[in-house]
Amino acid sequence: MSEKETLELKKLLTDYYADKLEDEVNKVVSEKGYTQRDFDNMLNADS
Repeated sequence: MSEKETLELKKLLTDYYADKLEDEVNKVVSEKGYTQRDFDNMLNADS
């Protein structure tokens, strides 16, 4: 397998798993009913 083919395969796998992750995040956001305001509050909460 050439270096170019290896990079193409890595990109395909990265894109595939990025899509799966996005789907899962969207599912959780929908199930939990999170809004943009909720995310803003999470980002701005004092730890």
